[in-house]
Amino acid sequence: MSEHPSIFEQYAIARLPRIGKLFVAIFTTLMLLICLWAVFIFYVDKGIIDEDSVPMYLSRTMSGNLAGDEEQRREDIEAIEDDSASVLAPIWDSALAGREATADSATMATRFREADERLTEEAIEYGPGAEYANYHEHLRRNVGLAHTHINGQTLLYFAFGLVFLFSSANARIKRTVLWVFGVSIVLHAIGLSGEGFGWFFDDILAVSGVAILVVIAYMALLIYVDLGRKGPEHL
Repeated sequence: MSEHPSIFEQYAIARLPRIGKLFVAIFTTLMLLICLWAVFIFYVDKGIIDEDSVPMYLSRTMSGNLAGDEEQRREDIEAIEDDSASVLAPIWDSALAGREATADSATMATRFREADERLTEEAIEYGPGAEYANYHEHLRRNVGLAHTHINGQTLLYFAFGLVFLFSSANARIKRTVLWVFGVSIVLHAIGLSGEGFGWFFDDILAVSGVAILVVIAYMALLIYVDLGRKGPEHL
């Protein structure tokens, strides 16, 4: 330490009073929880629903394979016709007035086809990828999400970076970490803005997201090391 210590040396994390260390420890832990929450959100968004969990009508619509629909309907009709007690659901019109209609193959084929068409329309409207049906809506959603992220991440950069400045890491490490942290936030916003429009943006999003998490974890580790060092005892 020089004869005239800098402000960072005077207020180094290791020299903080107990109450100051408590504040820094809680703040650093919250930052790590933010990282864990981000990983959890990614898991929920990308990995919690696997292919086996997707309803049949959604998976059929997503795959675009409808060749077996008519065959499946024919098999269902044959199974129903084999049951002499089978009837169709009541039709509420002026002719039948809600009475049950006898099951016949032609009527059943029409009813089943109409039901499948409704399910397909619902899958297109509400299924995975529906929000991207409109290019402009997709872009608007991405840009809005990127704006929200860059606002929050910039505040985290300022707050956590300020604490990190008072750590015992040397100036070169501090410069490198702060540069990587800042550039990663900008790249993350770019990746979010272009998500779904090409592999380039998706890769930027993934790499920058990992970089942000790694940098925060590294900064937290160095801060915890300083918190464990003994300094002047203060109340």
